[in-house]
Amino acid sequence: MTPYQYTYQNPIRYIDPTGMSAEDGGGDPDDKRITDFYESKPNNSGGRTLTKTHSSMGTTKSGYNESFVNVVDDKGFNIDTFTGSNAVSSYMSKYGTPSDVNIKISDDLSGFERTMYAVGEVTYIALTDPVTSTIIFAPLEAVVAAKTLKDLNNISKATRAYKIGETGKMGEQILKGLGGQSQVRYTTSTGARVIDQLVGKVAHESKVGYTSLTRDIQKQIAKDVELINAGKINSSTWHFFKSPVTGQGGASKPLLQELTSKGINYIIH
Repeated sequence: MTPYQYTYQNPIRYIDPTGMSAEDGGGDPDDKRITDFYESKPNNSGGRTLTKTHSSMGTTKSGYNESFVNVVDDKGFNIDTFTGSNAVSSYMSKYGTPSDVNIKISDDLSGFERTMYAVGEVTYIALTDPVTSTIIFAPLEAVVAAKTLKDLNNISKATRAYKIGETGKMGEQILKGLGGQSQVRYTTSTGARVIDQLVGKVAHESKVGYTSLTRDIQKQIAKDVELINAGKINSSTWHFFKSPVTGQGGASKPLLQELTSKGINYIIH
């Protein structure tokens, strides 16, 4: 342990009486919550491996589940930290989505390739069967709790199998973690616009895989602009997720420029 990791840099909230491991210090908070602890370190492929090391039960006045991500260099020294209910999302915004995720899961799932996604407080794992290309997509805690592949499908309502061409539904499932309403239909002067996830008056659009500025995409952008100008929505945010099947993600430069010029936000996960 380096001096920079002592009590996870938060001695008000944690204590370390033995000098070996941090513990929740208690205090006067009101509600139970769980904190998940992760470590991110370089791997041989030039990326980073995100490992869930452990979880602890504590208390907080907010009652929210939280996370702590400790980022280390190749020598194990701390170079960055993320804390709070959006810790994993914040980590991914800066370092990218890790394709190499280490968590303890059942033998039935151990051979699956793993990619982690995060939206707000919800962390998801996409497990890809390298033989059939079938994807099981579920919240992280459901994957950890599952004893068998059958258990996982029974535990999580967010779980279903995807193949190439169907992964768009996966992105929509991720956005459900934001809350609000799914698949909200509006009428515009050029036809219907279906919002993947409407949170308050903020529209969220999901795109999975590499996305270019096609004619259909231009029409979607124009519809969002019309809805904003009409006051039906306050703003629109487009989310670009990497496809667990093809490994491709993001958006073309012309598309990002078009979104920016039209005042539409975007997040590349």
